[in-house]
Amino acid sequence: SDQMKIWAQNKKSAGFFSELAPAFYKIAVASGVNPVVAYCQSAKETAYGKFGGVLDESYHNPCGLKVSAGGSDTDANAHMRFATWDEGIQAQIDHLALYAGAPGYPKPNSPDPRHFPSLLGIAKNVEDLGGKWAPDLNYGVDIVRLMKEVAAIPPPPVTEPEPKPEPEPETNCLSVLIDGKEVSLSAVLVGGYNYVLLREISGALGYDVSYDENKKLPILTKKNA
Repeated sequence: SDQMKIWAQNKKSAGFFSELAPAFYKIAVASGVNPVVAYCQSAKETAYGKFGGVLDESYHNPCGLKVSAGGSDTDANAHMRFATWDEGIQAQIDHLALYAGAPGYPKPNSPDPRHFPSLLGIAKNVEDLGGKWAPDLNYGVDIVRLMKEVAAIPPPPVTEPEPKPEPEPETNCLSVLIDGKEVSLSAVLVGGYNYVLLREISGALGYDVSYDENKKLPILTKKNA
């Protein structure tokens, strides 16, 4: 849907039309229809949301669908007025799927006012829409050309979320009882836990700390031993 939206913006579409790209994508994919077909057809039918004929944005009609009885292209009352854009887009996509002969079509309770069984499978390819959906024989060819323009739009880069930095250790002071005597030790606070430094606690217990290079282990030696 990002490529569709960018394409529409590049075409200087009406603002609302580019914002409808995600709705076209979601509804078309859920219906098993290529969303780019529906979006490009709507761009052709509505002049990228600018209309200019007898319809306007208030009809929520993305492709000039007529009422069941049909009528003239110049008769505003002959065109379907949908309650929302989602309803209008669903009607357009159902009509396209019916033309393509998609499985499950015609379907009951479609918002498509002209969901006639006689239209099932009459245009299985986009190019076949010419002369069937519209009188212009190049109607479907024009839509395919627009689809190629959308495909040529590079997808936006995927941005990986920034990794959360590890919390910096905090040095604090920790009081502990050793043989009943309270001793203050240096400690490192990491992730809510206190880690007492080996040299600090060993010294408090009366040990000197050294390191065995061969065994790679610390050595604790009792002081004055």
